[in-house]
Amino acid sequence: ALELCHCDLDSFVSQRENFELQDREIMFQCATGLEHIHSLGVIHRDIKPSNILITFPRRNQKPRCVIADFGLSRQMEIGKSSISVTGLYGTEGWAAPEVFSRDIRSVTCAVDIFSLGCVYYFCLSGGKHPYGSEFFLRQARIYQGRFELENIDPILYELISRMIQPNSADRITIEGVLKHPAFWEKDKILRFLSETSDRLEREETDSEILNSIEQFKEEVGGE
Repeated sequence: ALELCHCDLDSFVSQRENFELQDREIMFQCATGLEHIHSLGVIHRDIKPSNILITFPRRNQKPRCVIADFGLSRQMEIGKSSISVTGLYGTEGWAAPEVFSRDIRSVTCAVDIFSLGCVYYFCLSGGKHPYGSEFFLRQARIYQGRFELENIDPILYELISRMIQPNSADRITIEGVLKHPAFWEKDKILRFLSETSDRLEREETDSEILNSIEQFKEEVGGE
């Protein structure tokens, strides 16, 4: 028995006014689901908008996002952190570059992180893709690492750009995604800013940390 869902994320972006779901709620719920999958040693391999479903709201509850379609998923052997690249490879245009590389014979959970990062931008931008709208050019841009993230919060930019790095070793883990400041509550943000301010007061005016804070102030403090 499977839970009946209202629509997928592909349809959601054109009818979001019908749902009580905010972008960051969707992003966090997707990350929580993916963390659970990875904790079981499973790599999904086909994360994309049409495989993220929006449930019907239950009594006194809001709708939520669930990850669907495990037809391409594979479970890693105990003690292993990767699976061999055999058979079906995922959906072109959403899959990580190493999935289709002839030089790479195994993949890790990082392939799901890449795809989820693309889904995040799809949701935030109202249906756009970080590697372009032209499908026939998208995969080439993915290989080249030529992504564009327009008109999003600097903190979300920092998160997504770390998720969709062309080199799998450079991508943030799912645990890092869930702990990212993009998902902090307001009280945690205020505590962070207060503690940072206290810390900076003890620094010399030309210290490395002060220069870094000044250089990346939007990424650190947000808009």
